[in-house]
Amino acid sequence: MDPTVLDVALGTKFLDRLIQEQGVTFVVWLVFLCLLVIIWIFARQRKRPIQGLQVARLLPGIVPGPEPDPESSAWEEHFDP
Repeated sequence: MDPTVLDVALGTKFLDRLIQEQGVTFVVWLVFLCLLVIIWIFARQRKRPIQGLQVARLLPGIVPGPEPDPESSAWEEHFDP
């Protein structure tokens, strides 16, 4: 058998044994590390602001309607001589 195949088999057996014995600890540390990375991403100072990003803040329960036409007014629409 090829020596690299034996090395890979030895490595996978080692990892299998490690996961069986310390799997929960490994997952806990992985989750902790991911949380730290997420906190770092959101907390760091940006060197320059993001260009072209527009955010609309809506109040709860209010649905935005269409933009009013500046050429027509409410008086012209409802006035019937």
